[in-house]
Amino acid sequence: MGTRTRIAELTVPESELIDSATRAAAEFDRWAALLSFAVFAGGVPARHWANIDALADADVIAVAVETAERDDLWDALATLMSFWPAELRSTVGTKVGDTARDRLGL
Repeated sequence: MGTRTRIAELTVPESELIDSATRAAAEFDRWAALLSFAVFAGGVPARHWANIDALADADVIAVAVETAERDDLWDALATLMSFWPAELRSTVGTKVGDTARDRLGL
């Protein structure tokens, strides 16, 4: 395990803080910055992804998809989503269009 991944694993905040950061990224058009850290998400314990209400919010997901399309961040968003529980990925899949579903492997 790389040092950065280990640091991310040790310092990742609880689900509530991840939820707040996700909502802020959507509200302030900062998904590109958030997605740049997607490569480190593998170190985030699964329990932290399970209770992030913002990721089930259609508006938040819409902004993430718009950012991925605008800034060509499909790979980063797909990487981040690959760590989410299957139920959450399935929910997101119902909230995005066919192109996004294909690009994100949903």
